[in-house]
Amino acid sequence: MTEKNFFRNFIALLMLILFSACLSNMFFKSDLHEISGCTFIIVAIIHNLVNRNFYRRISNAKLTKSLLMNCICLFLFSITLGALTFSGVALSNDIFVDMKIPDIVNWRIVHKFSAIATLLVLVIHLRCSVRSEK
Repeated sequence: MTEKNFFRNFIALLMLILFSACLSNMFFKSDLHEISGCTFIIVAIIHNLVNRNFYRRISNAKLTKSLLMNCICLFLFSITLGALTFSGVALSNDIFVDMKIPDIVNWRIVHKFSAIATLLVLVIHLRCSVRSEK
C-alpha cells in the first residue's frame, strides 16, 4: 500500500468513526456532538480534496455502472451533508449559538432524517469504492 493510499484509507476510516460518533449522540454531551460533527465536515472536505483526481476522471472516463453509482452517491451525499450541516447549525446550543436560523421547519426531524440519509449514502459509496478497487 502506497503512502497516498494509506492516507486516503485513513481519512475514509476517520470519517466513518467520526460519523458513528455523531450518530451516537445520546452518549455525548451536546458540545461533543457538535465538535465531532464540525470535524466530520472538515474531514469530508479534506477527503474530497485528496480524491480530486476522481472528479477529473469523470469527464475523461467511460461511464461505467460503478462510476455512475459513485457520481450519484456523491451528488446525494453533498445534498444530505448540506442538510445535515444546516440543520446542525440551526440546532446548535454551543458552537453556533449566535447564528439564529428561524424555525420554519422542525430542524430536529430534518437533522435526524438527513443523518440517516447521509449514513445510507455513505455506506453505498463505500461499497462502490471497495468494489471498484478490486
